[in-house]
Amino acid sequence: MAEYRILILAYDFPPNLSIGGQRPWYWSKFLNEHGVYPIIITRHWDSSLHSAADCVKPSASQAIQDLRQDNQRIIRIPFNPGLRDRIFIKHGNLKKRWLRKVLSFVITMGEHLFLRIGDKHFLYREAKKRITSLHVDAIMATGEPFVLHTYASRLGKQFNLPVVLDYRDGWTTNQENKSLSLAEQLIYLSHRISERKNLISASLVTSASPSYLKNISTALMKKEMTAVIYNGYDEEVVNHLKSTEVNSTFTIAYAGRLYDYQRLESFLEGLRIFLTHNASAKIKVAFYGMSFYPEMVKRVKHFHQSLEDYLFFTERITYSRLMQNLHSADALLLLSAPGADWLSAKTFDYLPHKKPILLVEGDRGILENILEETSLGFVCNNANDVNSYIKELYETWLRTGKTEIENASSSHSYTRQASTKQLAERLLNIKCV
Repeated sequence: MAEYRILILAYDFPPNLSIGGQRPWYWSKFLNEHGVYPIIITRHWDSSLHSAADCVKPSASQAIQDLRQDNQRIIRIPFNPGLRDRIFIKHGNLKKRWLRKVLSFVITMGEHLFLRIGDKHFLYREAKKRITSLHVDAIMATGEPFVLHTYASRLGKQFNLPVVLDYRDGWTTNQENKSLSLAEQLIYLSHRISERKNLISASLVTSASPSYLKNISTALMKKEMTAVIYNGYDEEVVNHLKSTEVNSTFTIAYAGRLYDYQRLESFLEGLRIFLTHNASAKIKVAFYGMSFYPEMVKRVKHFHQSLEDYLFFTERITYSRLMQNLHSADALLLLSAPGADWLSAKTFDYLPHKKPILLVEGDRGILENILEETSLGFVCNNANDVNSYIKELYETWLRTGKTEIENASSSHSYTRQASTKQLAERLLNIKCV
């Protein structure tokens, strides 16, 4: 068993299938191979997550689950909803919204100062109770939610432990913070103070993207040890993918959720133009996992009625099944916007299939760089570009029955195994500081 032990606070974790849950999950799988024993304290999630309401229901099991294995230890703490979430469960999203907004404001403003206010305090409470007996060498928190950073900082100070703060996304430097209401601006200022305080005391700061780290570093950090730890794709899953037959319908696949900044409409307009000139084309766009987000499905469907028969949505699916579906697709869709420089985790899941990736629109940043490096990218700057590339790929598919790019590269450095090794090396260096 590894000598170096790290306590990781992670709110999302399987069976929650979000990317937020996958990141600490693959650390728990692979860290021990590189001399680090991970102890995860997380929320108990039930497997039946089909809507936002399911995420705030009480855990089916109200007993703490402590799974000890040679390579990892997972401690799952039962969740019980607070007043805001109980109102949501009882009345749905349309009733008493004002009261839930007030409660959300109070929680979000206060949880970094008065920890008991927060609805995730149970994780801090359990970590504090156990930390001495766990004999850990460091404590790490992965966000979102970023209140876990505050928990880790408090615990590090109380128990004289190095603190590692992981950014899956940006916090106060997130690009979605550009247009804020008055209440959101107050929350932003409060969180900026908390973030600065946490960063100053951190021994290591990790990020899923160099652009997030650059923004954090420039805006907030005074002293730093930093590392980019990509989300990556699981090489074990890729090695077990089944070869696929030629599809009867040309399939473009998209994985996960949407964000407001993404130029979805440019893609849909390009698809509409293509179908206007190719009415008999056998084509569909599959949005895997999007049914979990009804408002996002609505955004896609409401663009143009003529596209309805060509769009397909699924509930969340397991990572291995998602990868098999992506492997079976004829093209993959990646959405961004000029200047966004936001590294979507799905980017890495797309790479090993060597299928053409439509980037709509070009970000002029890290996404374009990765797609250029791997020779997989078809950068679309407008709807006409989308139409042209779909036409080109569709005609290739009609002629040859395949679209795989033979000379494409899917570097081992983009695997979860390689990312975890890099993380382990940085964690072990903390011990020598």
